Amino acid sequence: MVREKLVHFNQNLPRVEFQVSIPDQGEDLKDHITKKYGRAGNIDKMFEQMRRTGLEAGIDFNSQRKIMPTIHCHRLMTWTNEKYGSKEGDRLMEEMFKRYFEGGQNVNDKNFLLQCVDKVSTIDRKEAELILDDPQKYRNEVFSSDNNAKRKLGVSGVPYFILERPAPLAPIKFSGAQSVALMVEQLLEAAGKH
Repeated sequence: MVREKLVHFNQNLPRVEFQVSIPDQGEDLKDHITKKYGRAGNIDKMFEQMRRTGLEAGIDFNSQRKIMPTIHCHRLMTWTNEKYGSKEGDRLMEEMFKRYFEGGQNVNDKNFLLQCVDKVSTIDRKEAELILDDPQKYRNEVFSSDNNAKRKLGVSGVPYFILERPAPLAPIKFSGAQSVALMVEQLLEAAGKH
């Protein structure tokens, strides 16, 4: 298969939609979605669609996981990006995503976060532990970043995609887990190949 580079891809994972009102032990995912969106009857259908879409992209979503508070992983990510740069931050975020979305592990747990840090060998575990031990470290930065993303970009949920195009064309924006076919269509449109 011949691949052509159609668009410059810059992955930016802003810190948005962290869960602050959820108890430390988390909430059942289906119960949380029903409370938030009121779609009790469609949840199983939605999960099945998300699972199929995920499998197309190589992700096996665990629908039995809990929704957890995420402020600690956002604080850790803020520090990581500041100290080590976005490349290492992306590696850490990928590890967290895999363990949470597929493994259903507790993203609010300090040991979970430190295990993720251990997978990214360039990040100093002892420093990461100091960040996690002080709940105020990077807290204000996380809240500020979240508010800016919501206000400036109109982000209302995650994942949220912004595909920038050359002026005068407006960026293409969409939210939510989408099919691989839709993502390809949007990327082709952003590249002017559609």
